[in-house]
Amino acid sequence: MIKREFSKERLYKLTKRVVIIVTVVSVLLSIVNYYQIWKGDQDLRLCEQKYSYNLDARVKCGEVPALTMRLAEENSNTLLTIALVLPIVFFGGERLYKYLFPEKKT
Repeated sequence: MIKREFSKERLYKLTKRVVIIVTVVSVLLSIVNYYQIWKGDQDLRLCEQKYSYNLDARVKCGEVPALTMRLAEENSNTLLTIALVLPIVFFGGERLYKYLFPEKKT
């Protein structure tokens, strides 16, 4: 039977990589959501121009872009919060731990 040892260094490296990957993916998805917001705004303007004479048709035309913009805005805010807070908490916590519990020099 093989005995396994717990390695703090390997756990730290793995956690660091996960934090960096999640941060990068969150930023990229947030950029995609901002593009959807921009695209939805363009679609709303197109609806206003196309159906300037018919208010009911303009409202129906703009329902989907407005809903898409609202959902993309909520998602982008959440993703940006994750992208900003996660690295600050992880790397800030690491620095705080090293400051509070310095290595003993023997």
